[in-house]
Amino acid sequence: MEVKKEVKDFIKLLKNRIIDFINLLKNKIIEANSQAITIQDNKLIYSLKERKEYDISSYNQATLGELGRAYALLEIMKVFNVKPNEITL
Repeated sequence: MEVKKEVKDFIKLLKNRIIDFINLLKNKIIEANSQAITIQDNKLIYSLKERKEYDISSYNQATLGELGRAYALLEIMKVFNVKPNEITL
């Protein structure tokens, strides 16, 4: 069964939008300029109750999920004045 060109084009567009969204999340985390959650050398670094690092060099679902969690935590810390040492992953 052959996949139609329209379907292939749509899949390519969707992949590009996911890549754009991952890059947007990376930029938002960097712009937050927080010591609690940083990005260095394609590593997402949490300095919360414990220090943890995640490789975010791939553009996949795991990276998207981890960046989403990091951004949500930054927003929670800002809005609700939660200190980094009060957060456990």
